[in-house]
Amino acid sequence: MSLENTKIAFIGGGNMAGALIGGLRRSGVAAERILVVEPWAEQRTKLLQDFGVAAAEQAGPALAGAGLVVWAVKPQLFKEAAAPCAAHVRGAAQLSVMAGIRSDAIVAATGSERVVRAMPNTPALIGRGIAGLYARPGVGAGVPARSSRTITSCPSCACSPPPARRPAPDATTCPGRRSPRS
Repeated sequence: MSLENTKIAFIGGGNMAGALIGGLRRSGVAAERILVVEPWAEQRTKLLQDFGVAAAEQAGPALAGAGLVVWAVKPQLFKEAAAPCAAHVRGAAQLSVMAGIRSDAIVAATGSERVVRAMPNTPALIGRGIAGLYARPGVGAGVPARSSRTITSCPSCACSPPPARRPAPDATTCPGRRSPRS
């Protein structure tokens, strides 16, 4: 299944989601293939104006048609956002761009073992970033490729299961991260 034919749902429609949606639209993904759940009316209006993408205020049955769900909410809001989505997204692959939320937590919240974590860095917002990807063992062969294409604003993506003792990519392990002392 190509990315152009996959329905992609974004849970959260803020800056990172907007950057990724913009990249998808620029690469030819039709607005009708993108669903967004965003509680803030102002942000829903912005997504419609900027990308032609309609957003819903809350999760609903339309999410069940998504082949890929992108989790782009603030980490502290993940549990609250995931609860109403879980029943609709179990069959989809899950792509998280949230820092600090482990893949186990995403599996527990969604019921899907098909989880890819991505850690784009801040320059991804302007199309100049890179991202590290981590795919759980339950992820099918095509999912990491679709996930990296979803992060089109990151021209450089690498995906491989990290060695057992190395943590999955997050804000402390991704290239481009600046330490508070630098």
